[in-house]
Amino acid sequence: MALSEYHVGSMIQQDPNLRKRVAACAQQEATAATVVIGDPEVWAEEHSWGYAMAPGWVGKVSTAITDGVLEWGNDPAVVSDGDIRSWVQPVITGG
Repeated sequence: MALSEYHVGSMIQQDPNLRKRVAACAQQEATAATVVIGDPEVWAEEHSWGYAMAPGWVGKVSTAITDGVLEWGNDPAVVSDGDIRSWVQPVITGG
């Protein structure tokens, strides 16, 4: 069964485990770039639709769901730390 790209995107946007991983990355990247982002969990929530629809993320999560991975937001084999960093870094630095 094919999954709706928009439905999977909304699932990514709502996943608290992935949001915490994005928040941790945002704090690390902000500290490295000496940029103030305030509360990293609030920052991640404010940017959640941006990363939810980031290129490739919907496909990775859709595959994981189809393969029966239930905790895909916690699983760096689904959305890797590198994927998160690649999305967060330019948002933090404006680049």
